[in-house]
Amino acid sequence: MVTGYKRLRVVFSLSALIAVIAACGSPAVVEPPADAYPATVAPRPTATLPPYPWPTQTPPPTDPPEPTEEPTETVPPDPTQPPTPVVTPIPTAAPPIILLPEGATAQPFSLFWRDGDVILTMRSEGEMKPAVFLDPVKEFGLYLTPREIDVRFRSWGAISPGGQTFALILTEEANPQMSYGAPYPTHINLFDVESRALRPLVKYGAEPVWSPDGKRLAYISTETGGVWVVDVAGGKTTEVYEVDRANEHSVAISGVAWSPDNRYLAIVDQVINQSTALMLVDVEGIEPLRVLIEHTLYILGGPQWLPRSGSLVFGWSAGEGGRGPHLWVIDPVSGERKQITDSINVLFTPVPWPLGGDRIVFSGPASHEREFSGYDIWVADLSSFEIKRITHGNADVPKTDLGIDVLLPLWTPDGTQLVFVKVPMQDELAEVWVLSLADGSERKLVDIMTVFDDGLLVGP
Repeated sequence: MVTGYKRLRVVFSLSALIAVIAACGSPAVVEPPADAYPATVAPRPTATLPPYPWPTQTPPPTDPPEPTEEPTETVPPDPTQPPTPVVTPIPTAAPPIILLPEGATAQPFSLFWRDGDVILTMRSEGEMKPAVFLDPVKEFGLYLTPREIDVRFRSWGAISPGGQTFALILTEEANPQMSYGAPYPTHINLFDVESRALRPLVKYGAEPVWSPDGKRLAYISTETGGVWVVDVAGGKTTEVYEVDRANEHSVAISGVAWSPDNRYLAIVDQVINQSTALMLVDVEGIEPLRVLIEHTLYILGGPQWLPRSGSLVFGWSAGEGGRGPHLWVIDPVSGERKQITDSINVLFTPVPWPLGGDRIVFSGPASHEREFSGYDIWVADLSSFEIKRITHGNADVPKTDLGIDVLLPLWTPDGTQLVFVKVPMQDELAEVWVLSLADGSERKLVDIMTVFDDGLLVGP
């Protein structure tokens, strides 16, 4: 019974399902509207590419780069300083500085210098105190040339080779004035030391230079500007060198020197602040004027003759080794010349040794040794070109300090000693010293206030 019931329920369920499906039936077909699909589009024509190679397209501009930061400046390192060169000073010569002739011994001598309106003197031995040698105003009513006048007329005189006569430069007025076109009124007079007599020799003369034999004087005329020679005994005068005053030529100070044979004069012709030349004049007038060195822009001066070789030694700023002036030697016959110094500047006229030979003494600084190079005394043997340092005034002075100048070297008449002047660079007071050539010893003689204007002379 149960089985039939279950079968009956199945039949009813299937019948119901069939009825539902029949009720739903097939779906109706609905046509879409006419504009539901777009109209058919005609195909686009195919683009024809240009023939190869195809043109290159210009690239668009690129954006500017971002600005970069300014680089930091690199400071270069300090350069390595070169090592300071070590300069070894030229040592002073060990005695004997000069081998003296056998039996030569130092003899007393006299100093002469100007002090205001008088001439003073002092012996090198004994009391050694300055005394008045000559007061020209008191004795003769004449005057020494004013110190304020042109430097060309400041020389007060010269001693004869024997030491018995002075050629003095005197004026008739205390302060004669210079007048354009007129000669300066200085006159050369001869003063005899023993008799103290004064004899007028030359009017309008200056810068007297004795001949080696003492028979003649060369001088510069304040009237013509040329070089004249006067016979000491008779007073006859002759102009031996005429200057071209129209073109401003003149004779340089300390620019006249006699040859050892009393025949020739070496003369420095100058155009002040422009040029100098070295001339050779035959005093006898037999040979024509010779030009040893043509006019040059280099400063030339202080010629002196060497007794043995007959050559001329002089200072000249030409040559190697700095500004000079340097020491030069020239053969007046061949004209051959040679530079002697290149690191020692020559300041004053070299002075030949009175005992002969070719030795000279001069003053100058060793400019390579220090910043403030003081002047020292040097002796040169020009037969061997050996140069010896005689003084070293700044040996114990710090290199940054001003020191001492040693100047104006002069031989004593017997040639065994040297007289010179020490001038502190920071003091006007000068000291006169003497040095032995035999043992090198030095001693102070006297103080002089203004040595450059006082004209220090050494006599017997």
